[in-house]
Amino acid sequence: MEQQQQPAEDDLSVILTTQEGFENFWHFLEKEVAVENLMFWREVEDFRAYAEKVVQSARDRDDAESSAQILIRRGRPIFEEYLTPGSRYEVNCPQWQVAPLRLLFEFRKPGTHRKQGLEDALRRNVGKIRGDGESDSMSIREADKDSLRSMESIASGTTPAKASPFMFDACQAEVYKMMNTDLRPRFLKSQYGAAWKKARNEKGTWEQ
Repeated sequence: MEQQQQPAEDDLSVILTTQEGFENFWHFLEKEVAVENLMFWREVEDFRAYAEKVVQSARDRDDAESSAQILIRRGRPIFEEYLTPGSRYEVNCPQWQVAPLRLLFEFRKPGTHRKQGLEDALRRNVGKIRGDGESDSMSIREADKDSLRSMESIASGTTPAKASPFMFDACQAEVYKMMNTDLRPRFLKSQYGAAWKKARNEKGTWEQ
C-alpha cells in the first residue's frame, strides 16, 4: 500500500493546524486587511464538525427534517456575515456558488411566497449597504429594480442548496485556494512568517 505523502512544512494546511502558524497567519492577515478569509475558513470548519454531530444524532432518531432546520439556523449567521452582498466580512466567492445558498437562506423561508421572499431579502441587503439596517420602499423601487430582477433570475434557474454539513464547502475551498496561492507566499516572506518559522524550528516538530 502506497504511503501517504506528508505535506511540506510551509504548506497552508500545516500553518493552519499549528497554534504558532495560525496565530501568525491571523496577525499577517489583519495587517493585510484580509482576516475575514481566515475567519470564514475557521467558521466553516467549526460548522462542519457541529453539523456532522447533529446529522448523526438525527439519523439515530430518524428525524432528518429537524436536523435540516437546526443546520439552517446555525448556518444562517455564517451566510449573513460572509456571503451576503455588502456584509461587513464579505469574502470573495463566485456568485454561482453563493446563489444556491441565497435560495436556501433568503428566498425559501417556510410560509413565504417566493416573490415576497426575494423582496424581503433585497430589503435587508439594501439596509446593509446603506449601513442603517433599514430601507424604505422608495429605496427598493428606485435603487434596486435591477437587483430584484437579478435575484428573480437566480431563483428561477438555480437549485437551492441542501442543508448539510458540507453546504459551505465550495465557498470555503475558494477562500482556501486564494489564501494558499496569494496570501501564503507573502506571509512566508513577512515578519510573521519568520516568527512562525522560528517557533517551528525551536519546537522541532509540528502538530498534524
